[in-house]
Amino acid sequence: MEKLARIFKALSDPTRLRIMNLLLERELCVCDLTKVLDISQPNISRHLSCLKNAGLVSSRRVGVFIHYEIANLPPEFKKFLNALDEIFHHHPKLKEDRLRLSSLLKKKLIATGCNPEG
Repeated sequence: MEKLARIFKALSDPTRLRIMNLLLERELCVCDLTKVLDISQPNISRHLSCLKNAGLVSSRRVGVFIHYEIANLPPEFKKFLNALDEIFHHHPKLKEDRLRLSSLLKKKLIATGCNPEG
């Protein structure tokens, strides 16, 4: 029951919902998230830490960068995330975030990995 409560608490913040929305699309690093969401790096890192502590997000180091993705969750949680993803697709602000991500990827202003110039 506590794990479930941690998950819902982690999802109770608008910024964390926006991050989850983007991570449901693809793996991203903090610098990518700051560009898409126009939120400071310390703020993004704090929210990612909360999502990671709830078990929703996992990370891996790629060189000097840390990439974040949706954690490998039990099947019942995957169903929940699929339902959440469906809701996200219909929310105007979250659709806008995904379009911005797509646009930045097409313009190569962000990539699948961070780079010092980007």
